[in-house]
Amino acid sequence: MPNLNDATTTDLMSAWGAIIGGGATAIAATAGVAAAVAAIRTLRATKRDSRDRSRPMVGALLSRDDHPHSRVAYLLVRNYGGTVAYNVHVTFDPEIRNLGTQTGANSLVPFLLGRYEKPISTMMPGVELSNVWFAPGNRDGTGNVLNDEPIPDMVTATIRYSDRADFWGKRTNRYADTFALDLSIIRLSVTSTHTDDHLGLHKRSTKALEKMAPAIEQVAKDIHRIEDYVKPELVREQQAIQSAADARAVEEMLDQVLPNRHKSSTDDE
Repeated sequence: MPNLNDATTTDLMSAWGAIIGGGATAIAATAGVAAAVAAIRTLRATKRDSRDRSRPMVGALLSRDDHPHSRVAYLLVRNYGGTVAYNVHVTFDPEIRNLGTQTGANSLVPFLLGRYEKPISTMMPGVELSNVWFAPGNRDGTGNVLNDEPIPDMVTATIRYSDRADFWGKRTNRYADTFALDLSIIRLSVTSTHTDDHLGLHKRSTKALEKMAPAIEQVAKDIHRIEDYVKPELVREQQAIQSAADARAVEEMLDQVLPNRHKSSTDDE
C-alpha cells in the first residue's frame, strides 16, 4: 500500500491541484470575458435604444379632409420624432408628373412637385407639410369618383434624412424609410353625421339665415326711406351743396383732361 508521504504521491496531488487551479482560473477568465462582452452589448443596445427614441422620424400618409362631405385627400409628411430632421428628401415611385387634370381645372400637382423638388434643409419635431393628393373629378363606368389630379392610385414614397447637419465634421446618421400611399384606403373610409352635431347645427343655422336675408334687406330699405323722410331740412341743403360741389369738381377734372370736349364742329371750322 502506497504511503501518502511518498514523493510520487505528493507530486501527483500537486499536479492535480495545479490542473484544477488552472482550470478554475481559465473558467474565471472566460466568465470575465463573457461578462465584459455582455456588458458591451448591453451598453451598445442601450445607446442604440436611446438614439432611436430621440432620433427624428419623418413619415408620410394620406389623410381625408375633416369635413364629412368632402372627398379631398391630402398627403401629409411629418416629423414624428423628438429631434430635428436634416436634408429631408422625398421621392415618389412611380414618378409624379404634371400632366394636367381630367376636367381641365387648374392642377395642384405643380405645388407638390415644387415642394419636394429639392431636399428640405430642416424639419422641426411636429412640423407637418400638407398637399392636395386627391381631388374629385369624373366618374368611371362603375360610378367611382376618379382623381382629377394625374396621380396613380398606388404610390410609394421614400423619405431620406439625417439626424444632424452635414458640417463641422460631425458624424451623421442617415435614415431611409418607405411608405405605401394607397388611395383605396381613403375611398373605403365611411363617415356619418348627426343633425345635432356642430356641422348639422351650422347647416341649419345657414339655411335659417338664408331665409331671413330677404326680410332683413327689406327692413334696411325701409329704414333708409324713413331716414330720408324725417331728415331735417338743413341736412338736405348741406347734402345738396355737397353734391353740387362734387359735380363741379368732376367737371373741372374733365376740363383739364379733355379741354376740347365741349367744342362743337362749328367752332372747329
